[in-house]
Amino acid sequence: MAYDNLTACYEAVLRIYRNAVVGHLREVLTREYGEAAPQQLKRVLKKEWEQIEAAAAERQVRLSAPITDCFDKLGVNHFYNLTEAYFDLLCPSQLTNALMRGQAKGVLLVWMKSIKNLRDAMAHPTESDFEYDDAIEMLYHARKVLDFLNLKNAAGEVNDIRRTIDQRNMSADHSVRINLLQKMFVNKRAIYYLDNKAWSRPGIIVFYLHGLGLDCRDFYAAMNSSYRSIAPTMIGFHPGDAIAANLGLTEHCVFLDRFFEHCIESAGQVNAVILVGFSIGADLAFQILRDAKWIAGRTVGFLSLDCNLNSSTCFISKELAEMDVLSPTATVMRIAQEETAAEENNLRRWLAIHEYLVKVFKKQARNLASLKSIATEFRDRFADEEPTVFLDGCRDLAKARVSVRCVFSDDPVHGRLINSAPIATQHDFIIEIEPNAGHFDLIEEAIRLEEYVKDMVSMVGFGETDDMATRR
Repeated sequence: MAYDNLTACYEAVLRIYRNAVVGHLREVLTREYGEAAPQQLKRVLKKEWEQIEAAAAERQVRLSAPITDCFDKLGVNHFYNLTEAYFDLLCPSQLTNALMRGQAKGVLLVWMKSIKNLRDAMAHPTESDFEYDDAIEMLYHARKVLDFLNLKNAAGEVNDIRRTIDQRNMSADHSVRINLLQKMFVNKRAIYYLDNKAWSRPGIIVFYLHGLGLDCRDFYAAMNSSYRSIAPTMIGFHPGDAIAANLGLTEHCVFLDRFFEHCIESAGQVNAVILVGFSIGADLAFQILRDAKWIAGRTVGFLSLDCNLNSSTCFISKELAEMDVLSPTATVMRIAQEETAAEENNLRRWLAIHEYLVKVFKKQARNLASLKSIATEFRDRFADEEPTVFLDGCRDLAKARVSVRCVFSDDPVHGRLINSAPIATQHDFIIEIEPNAGHFDLIEEAIRLEEYVKDMVSMVGFGETDDMATRR
């Protein structure tokens, strides 16, 4: 039998996901209620328990696999009600803040409802294979539920199946690559950008902002998204750009703000905007969103990927700020040597730094003054050892009713700062570390980036289930 999308989803959802969640429910409820745990199931599923019993009896006749207890009778379609009823028992202990627990519950239920809806469609297949987008969507949500419940092994198995489907779909697509690169003039200055022009999720636009000295090409992976995705390059940082007149951070923010506003206005009805910022792109996004007028009347979410926290996270900016633009070799060698000394056992970090240096200096060789100018401003902005600028930015966006989620690479500096009192005691944003991920890992993998965005869409209240219902 061909290993099609339907077969893959059956294995991932009805075997791996279903069995892992059933086992987790059995463990948690039995620990809390002991022998009375089955009665808790029947209480929550009172209206449908008779049907559950009948279906289990029929299955017992047809299959040799024994049903050992009431939990074995549960299906994927029952998880939503049980999670809603027992979320406080299922919720990870580290989510102690009531607001964050409420947000997490809402997102978790959106994931489960989406899985149930797609599972129902999968249970009545047509002659054609299960749609690629539906398969990827369902397995993504299944993995997120399993990750939330800390069922890491099952989450890994589901993610492996999802990757297989995605890779098979990509290898089957031999169409000519569309030129996504566009150009727009803002106040007579050219801004180059990528635009996938996708409208399978109408009413939602996702913007991406790149890191220091980089450009929109870092987000080619994001252009595979089903959301309208647009990634601009800061003026003066596109390959072949004329030398920028050393625009300051405020000027860059003004140009980008007007660019976003134009894109939103020309798109028609836009109900939700997600801004994804990587590294200093995230730092810029804090300032842009704080001052933006186009957020009024719209739902806005901000996904920050490895933004700066304090002077310890601005290593590259500090070095580039001291660079002699006429003789940059010394700066490059110093960065490489310091990284080697400090991280001699971390090959991945060392390679990432060297890849960054090659990419930036090769492109910016004739425009190092702009690079130094921006680096200097960021060095000065984050000169303090306390994460003051970061926290002020989060509070400003909370006042503007912008939902904020901050994801950091798995670095000891991030771990120490995030667990420090100034950050750990804040409740205006969701903050997390991506396990085993380096700095550039956060944006280079298409599936990971799409998952981050879909989480933000759910977080701001435009979950896939509601969105699909609206489109129908």
